[in-house]
Amino acid sequence: MRKDIFMVFLKGMLAGVGFVVGLGATALLAVPLVGALKQFNAGDTLTAADLNDNFTTLQTTIESIPEWTKNGANAVYLTGNVGIGVPNPTAALDVNGTINATAFVGDGSALTGITPGASGSVVNIATTNVGADTDNNGSGEITFQTQNSTRMVVKNNGWVGIATTSPGTPLQVNGTTTTTTLDATTTNTGTLNTTSNASIGHSSPVARLDVRTTATERIAYFADNMADGISYIEVQAQSGSARFGVYGNYPAIFQSGTTPAWVYDFNNHVHRFYYNGLNEGMTINSIGDVCIGTNGGCSNTRLHVQAPTDGAPIMRIVDNNGNCSFHPEPTGMPANCLSDERTKKDIRPARPVLQKVLSIPMHDYKLKVDNSAHMGPVAQEIQKVRPELVSEGEDGLLSVRGLSSWELAKAIQEMHAIMQEQKKTIESLQAQQKSLSAALLELKRQRASTAGTQNYTARDLAENLTSANPADSTPMGALNWRNLAGLR
Repeated sequence: MRKDIFMVFLKGMLAGVGFVVGLGATALLAVPLVGALKQFNAGDTLTAADLNDNFTTLQTTIESIPEWTKNGANAVYLTGNVGIGVPNPTAALDVNGTINATAFVGDGSALTGITPGASGSVVNIATTNVGADTDNNGSGEITFQTQNSTRMVVKNNGWVGIATTSPGTPLQVNGTTTTTTLDATTTNTGTLNTTSNASIGHSSPVARLDVRTTATERIAYFADNMADGISYIEVQAQSGSARFGVYGNYPAIFQSGTTPAWVYDFNNHVHRFYYNGLNEGMTINSIGDVCIGTNGGCSNTRLHVQAPTDGAPIMRIVDNNGNCSFHPEPTGMPANCLSDERTKKDIRPARPVLQKVLSIPMHDYKLKVDNSAHMGPVAQEIQKVRPELVSEGEDGLLSVRGLSSWELAKAIQEMHAIMQEQKKTIESLQAQQKSLSAALLELKRQRASTAGTQNYTARDLAENLTSANPADSTPMGALNWRNLAGLR
């Protein structure tokens, strides 16, 4: 046979079986070559023995191919195991490498070690591992899908996203979650972080944390295990913070740190207010008595106020146009009110008020509520003469504003002026009386000296008394005597 014709025949035959046997090479099915094939070079002579030897080798090799059969369009292997990348397969299909498939049929129990459970679920009596990125190249994640949509993902860094494929935290859930216990414990702190409102007990929060309940139970419970009896919750704003908690096992509000500003002693029902540390500024006892500045409380006194130093104001009352301070003294409690000229205008002498004061009728009366006796005005009568002093309350009853001490002082000044005028008049009358007394004595003396020679009539005496001059202190100068000679 011509060598070139044989070579064409041989190449075609080898090409036909090469897809199956691979002629000793590692391919899809690795079949070792049985025997040897003689290779021919250009110019070699082909003999019948060479051809027979090569045919024998090929026949033997082909006969060693596993028994694959064809069943329709399917290739079927019924004897032994199939190895892909595995020279000695130990299973029906033993693959060393990656399998690329578009679908998987069956429950996978024999493949994954997870056996089918009830209602189509899978169970495993031992540990089940689902892995990704086993080559540690930083690429690969685990996704869980239903209805061809990803419902949960485990990213390469271990972060888990539910209803999101891009979790920004170790666990991110986009949607509503329901849980009976939320444990946010770490080595140092536990954090619940949200950029919107959160709610407990309902689904419509109106604040950063909105807790509500309809049951007769506590809304929240906070506790620590410290033995000092001090615990607090801190609420912080941009410009400051406040602390609410427990001090000495009692409810408290704190000034700063662990120093209280207010403590409620529920055993004795006493409210205590502190300043500058533990200085007790005010106390409200169990029956409502208020004690200010007493540093310890008071008893049987509805309001007990003690000034910090002697002479300091005990009370100051301020409104929009003035203020008054009150200083207790042994004789009373005088008021010290703002009266600076720089705060006033239209300054002029005060109008008379004495008649306005005198126009107020006063009465003795008893109160219906306790039959106690008092003296004072009746509002309806005051309303007729001084209506500016009367006001009506929400209950319809009338009240009377007391007279200003300065109004009373002005009335006293007016009374003093009247008394001064009356004093001048009295002094003038007293001087006239003195002069008249002296003139009368002089008349009596002169009459006695002229006894028997002169006779005076009543008319003479009256005319001379009328012309008396009070300014002349001498007895004779007090009388302007007429020439009485010849009068009978």
